[in-house]
Amino acid sequence: MQLDRTQITIRPRSGWEILDLALRICWLQHRPLLLYTAITAVPLYFFNMFVLRWALADEYSYDTISYYLWLMGLLVFLEAPLVTLAPTDMLGRWMFSQDTSWPAIRADLWAVSGRLFWCFGIVRGGLAAFGLALSLEPSLDPSGIDFLLVVLALYSALVRSARPFLPEIILLERSWLRKRTPQTITIGRRNSALHGPSTGDMIGRWMLMSGAASLLAISLIISAWYCVAMLTNDWQWNAIMVQVVVPVSFWLMVMYTTVVRYLYYLDLRIRREGWEVELRVRAAAQELRGQLA
Repeated sequence: MQLDRTQITIRPRSGWEILDLALRICWLQHRPLLLYTAITAVPLYFFNMFVLRWALADEYSYDTISYYLWLMGLLVFLEAPLVTLAPTDMLGRWMFSQDTSWPAIRADLWAVSGRLFWCFGIVRGGLAAFGLALSLEPSLDPSGIDFLLVVLALYSALVRSARPFLPEIILLERSWLRKRTPQTITIGRRNSALHGPSTGDMIGRWMLMSGAASLLAISLIISAWYCVAMLTNDWQWNAIMVQVVVPVSFWLMVMYTTVVRYLYYLDLRIRREGWEVELRVRAAAQELRGQLA
């Protein structure tokens, strides 16, 4: 690993610069990003289709479509952290020109699978989201399950806006759940140290990212709607729009936010920890060890 040779320049950036840079990275690395997003997103897409199969009894009804897309949006939002794991690891490897093949990514994910299950499945409500999705009642009238999904989504939004870099802490920094030695930095301790002094800034940047990603998804949906309507001469929303275009746009939005969050993580470490200096020092030490050997 060449610590002083990174794919992007290590320097502080504004929120708007990061949004623009994320689009450039999505374009330059679209193949691996799409692949590692799809590895989790495709099974979840079919899972969502299965649990919401009853919600499109009349696909041309405004009420039916609105309710279906509302539930689909909630599920995608709750499932998004799981989809970002493989792309996050790929970005960390790509940054330092390491192997980004699937066997390498899979090995990284497996090495921290227990920590990922506890943090995302238990603490952040991943298992609860799947349980609620499977418990959805086949009725177009709002139910208690819908209310619980909204509560879980609000909880998830609060945690993810104030503590957004948990995937990076687990996958890239390899922090542990419990202390193994007095020097061990646990996930909880690292979470507090990294996010604590910058919570307000993180929430603001999360809102900026969410707004930009939402506009991106809306633009994709409208563009696809126009193309489909021109080809079919049908301006009503049909099964293609509801069951394909909108979910795919949601998952592309998740992919984009993964890149933005990773760049936010780099920027925070640069601003608060002088990471660019640390990388240069470690690179010099690595080179010196090579010369002595």
